[in-house]
Amino acid sequence: MAKANYKPALMAHALGALRAEGYELEKKAGRGQAQNYLATRGDETLSVCIRTTQDGFVNFTAADAEGNGWKGLDDADAVVIAALDNPERPSDGATIYMVSDLDRVRNLFRKEFSRVLAKRGSPIENRTTWRLLSDVVGKDAKVLDQWDVHADVHADDAVDGSDAPKAEPTIAPATVPAILDRARDELAKVLNVASDKVTVRFEVAS
Repeated sequence: MAKANYKPALMAHALGALRAEGYELEKKAGRGQAQNYLATRGDETLSVCIRTTQDGFVNFTAADAEGNGWKGLDDADAVVIAALDNPERPSDGATIYMVSDLDRVRNLFRKEFSRVLAKRGSPIENRTTWRLLSDVVGKDAKVLDQWDVHADVHADDAVDGSDAPKAEPTIAPATVPAILDRARDELAKVLNVASDKVTVRFEVAS
């Protein structure tokens, strides 16, 4: 039985949290900008990338096969992440983070991409790289909001019709490499070692 999809509500609350901070939002146009907004407050304008996570991981896709840049991240001034606090118990709630130290975030993803590229030995087209939420958030992220996921969700209170995500409750497909990478990262976190010190193998019984 497929588990519930909280992404539309998480997205709505991320945008609502920005509006509660006094920002006016305008969706950016162009390919690769589906979750990017211009956030304006007085004389300040930020390019903001929105990410949601239900499983404790955050992803970005490399701009090319060599990992030179990240779609949606390279031209952002901040990343806002709406995350379930406990993927195994959504009733624990969700938190909306705002991460501004994006040089650190880019380096985090670049390091992981380089590790996989070196192991693979050949360019990787459209590689989506996953990192632990706690690593992406770091120590200096601002908490914009905390949300009881069982409270009534009125999407029109947070976003207008053009912003409201239109997604059916489905589970996004995952590739085997992505699953193994995420398992390795989770084990490394539990064991308190670097990800490149952990090797995950699997076999399919005949």
